[in-house]
This record gives sequence, C-alpha cells and structure tokens, in this order.
Amino acid sequence: YTIQRAAGRGGFGEVYYAVSDGGREVAIKAVQNYEQIELRGIGQCMNIKSPHLVTIFDVRHNDQNEPFVIMEYVSGPSLRELLTESPGGLGAQKAAFFRREIAKGLSFLQECGVVHRDLKPENVFVTTQGGIRDFPKVLDFGLAKVTERQMRPGSMVLTQQGMVFGTPEFMSPEQAHGKTLDARSDIYSLGSVLYEMLAGEPPFPGPNTRADMARTLQEEEPPTQEFRTHTTPALPTHQHKHLATPPGDREHHQSALRPATRGVPPGPHR
Repeated sequence: YTIQRAAGRGGFGEVYYAVSDGGREVAIKAVQNYEQIELRGIGQCMNIKSPHLVTIFDVRHNDQNEPFVIMEYVSGPSLRELLTESPGGLGAQKAAFFRREIAKGLSFLQECGVVHRDLKPENVFVTTQGGIRDFPKVLDFGLAKVTERQMRPGSMVLTQQGMVFGTPEFMSPEQAHGKTLDARSDIYSLGSVLYEMLAGEPPFPGPNTRADMARTLQEEEPPTQEFRTHTTPALPTHQHKHLATPPGDREHHQSALRPATRGVPPGPHR
C-alpha cells in the first residue's frame, strides 16, 4: 500500500488514504492509543460485512510491530460535518432516512452478537452507494464488543472495572455507569444521534464532557418539544422510545426500528 495523504484522526489514532499495488483505495488507521482495546474491537468485526458498515480488510504490523488497520475507504463527509453545516438540524426526511439506514447496520451487528458502543455523528460517513447519494455507513469499531451470549469461554471483558469508554454526549446511562451492555445501549446512542439530526444539538448539550457525563449518570430523559414543530408527528415519539432511561423501555431489537420509518422515501439518486 502507498499512503497518499492524511484522511483524519480518531480517538485511537491517525487515518490515511492509501492505494494498494493493485489499485484498490483503502483507509489505513495507525493504532496509537489503547492498542489492546482497539484491536480487540476490530477483531470482533473483521468478518462482518454489510453495505451499511465500513468493511475491515485486515490488520498488519510494520517493522516496529506497530499495528495498522486496513479498511474500506469511504469518500464523503462525516455526519458530524453535515450537522456542522446545518446547525438547525437536517430536517425530518433526511433524519428519518439516515436513522433507518444506520439502524440496518446496527441491526446486522446485533445479529452477529456485537454491540458498537460508540455510535456518534463522527462515526457515520455519508457517501454514494448503489446509485443512492447521501448513504450513511457506520464505522470505527474500536469499542465494539461481543455480547455475553456470544462470548466464548475465556473471552476477555473489554472494559476494565472503573473504566468507561465511549462518548458522553451519546452513551447510554448504563454505559456511563460501566454496566454490562447489549443492543439496547446502541439504540439509546442512535436516539441521541437522531435527536441532534432533528434539533441541531445533542440531547444534553453541556458546556463540557464532565457536564455531559453528569447528566447521563443522573439518568435524565431529554425533552422533545424543541424540535416537535419541525418534524413529522411520529419521529419525536420514536426518538423518545430510543432515549428511554430504563433499557427495558427501549425497543430491544434493531429490526424494530425499521417500521418506524416506513413511508420515508429513499435517499436521492444520481
């Protein structure tokens, strides 16, 4: 692979755009932080393939034994960049389409027994795929973890006691408390992303990370009236179900999220 340019930076390391000797475009991530956690999460998703998820091809090491993750290159902006360009929100139609397609990716992860654990606008990239513009793809599986029902004997727990990984603005209350997670935690994160797509700000727009974590730990439920007048009547209702504080009050299966957006037209075609 020949690295052409820097493509960005994530919480675990630098990302580069590269081309293989055969001409394949790839993204190469140099793992620089929390190496064991990142590679374990990547390993859980190495053979998971879905059009809604960024494909991981391989993990290589250089002469200094430093790991590099080779993955599908996605041309296009992140959902975070789109939200920055639209501070008032993306509108009901686009938000509903994005939620539906992101939910399909999370649903596939759930079927494979994997919890993403760090869904946020920075980890969704928007590209053109199958003739559909603005097609969202979920990436960055560094915090992914198999659910307990899928763990093999001797498997290691990802998060050490007393340590919480994730992004406070989008993590579920149970994740903030360091509890065992299942797919309902990802549903909460999806609800938080949907909230920002509709309202133009996260559910708990605190002044800093500590404030965000404090409000999540207090298990507050965000209001929906801020964006109710700008959406279809169904969207705030479904969004509220995703952000229910008790995990049991959320829809358990990601497939349950799909009917909520029936009738929403597909994304724009070429």
